[in-house]
Amino acid sequence: MQKFRRPVIAVIGCGGTGSYFIPHLGRLLGSYGELRGINPQSVLLIDADVVSESNTKRQNFSYREIGLQKGLVLANRLQQIYQVQNVDFWASYVNTRLIAKLMVKAQGSPLIIISAVDNHATRNRIMSVLKPDPDSFTGARETNWLYLDAGNSTYEGWTSAMGVYNHVGYGVDMRMMDSAIRNNSGNQAPTLDSSGREHRGCGAASSSPETYFGNQQNSYLLASQLRSICMFAKGYGVTAWKRPDLDADDWQSQSYQNHFLAPFELS
Repeated sequence: MQKFRRPVIAVIGCGGTGSYFIPHLGRLLGSYGELRGINPQSVLLIDADVVSESNTKRQNFSYREIGLQKGLVLANRLQQIYQVQNVDFWASYVNTRLIAKLMVKAQGSPLIIISAVDNHATRNRIMSVLKPDPDSFTGARETNWLYLDAGNSTYEGWTSAMGVYNHVGYGVDMRMMDSAIRNNSGNQAPTLDSSGREHRGCGAASSSPETYFGNQQNSYLLASQLRSICMFAKGYGVTAWKRPDLDADDWQSQSYQNHFLAPFELS
């Protein structure tokens, strides 16, 4: 996976987690960033929503940006503040046609999808294109791709990384992840390691309600995973975090369960 060079990077969701992730991405890809060497051929921000007044209270937007497209605001920041090149914005909701369009846009180049969505229905749409057969990897796409995802509740959360590189799967076994998403009602987050075991400590983590702390935490872990995978060819299959206390001012009380990416056969 160390050969993720000249990728198409797509950030799906520019709200709670996505709006805090974008500055991390800008610093990684910018002129002095640690990932500037991957030289993405395109960075796409995908979201159909506009900034509302309530968004300014918990998302990374200001009052002056109310009424503007979220993705457009963040795309401008990537270019103007961090000098990231080849940035584009799609004002679209996520459907299978959009994901297929991303696959076509990559045209055989690596595709990196960072999911900052808040529901399993959207995750299902993404997964159905990356892995068409829900029961196996038969028919999995030829494109080398990496999929990062995250979800949170008030004091618990998770991020996960999975991908395909030269027909070998890495990270969370998607047969397990796919099954957990399809069989899970609401937004409850599947937190599975590469063996398919659930982390009970974060079993209640979900993408709702949105919280400032949870969104910040997930955005940092997503950026950390992306950096580790692209720089060192390793990363976390699942990173689960939990605040054992209820003190909103104590940012040091996080515990993590990290599982390094491991290869598994594509059947």
